[in-house]
Amino acid sequence: MNTGTAEQKLFKSAAERHRKWLHLIMWSSIFATVLLTEPPRGGHHLNEYIHVVGYVLIILATTGTLWCGIYIFGRKTKELCQDGPYSLCRNPIYVFHFVGGLGIVMGTSRIGLIIPFVAAYCLYYYFVIESEQKRLLKFFGKEYENYCARTPRVIPRFRNYWSREIREISPHHLSLKIINSMNFLWAMVSLQLLDAIKGSFRIGS
Repeated sequence: MNTGTAEQKLFKSAAERHRKWLHLIMWSSIFATVLLTEPPRGGHHLNEYIHVVGYVLIILATTGTLWCGIYIFGRKTKELCQDGPYSLCRNPIYVFHFVGGLGIVMGTSRIGLIIPFVAAYCLYYYFVIESEQKRLLKFFGKEYENYCARTPRVIPRFRNYWSREIREISPHHLSLKIINSMNFLWAMVSLQLLDAIKGSFRIGS
């Protein structure tokens, strides 16, 4: 079933329509926390391990977001994407975004942010996913019901994996996806620079 972008917008929930503003609030809160607080002084080796885990999660999220983008780009409003990462779970890009956000929080060493981040992310995307599910059910009907029956919502089921052998994507679109998938790395670098600048001011004072 083909669906138009204008038609899909009619069924978007408030959580989806205001996603940019909510993301801005979330990331502004993380930057403000880094600006106004100091990383823990003790447990140097533990902090190093936390940083490493954070960067591993960011790399995983960056790669996964690009992987999802390659499969769904150009298909989102035209057909139900069911292969590649979308054969593992129905919302893989949100899973990778969660992994990336958690990696950034761990990379800042502000462990106290983990619980608020996890709670806010899960609460917000619960409503987003519920809204999207209703819309996809309306657009794709039985096809989407069958997809839901065999594919979990967020926890990957690896034995389900399958993919078409050929995937067409333009170099321009691929370039955009690569740039967009790097957002987690840009955010982490920016937060690390912010901490470094704060440290240089402390040394100079």
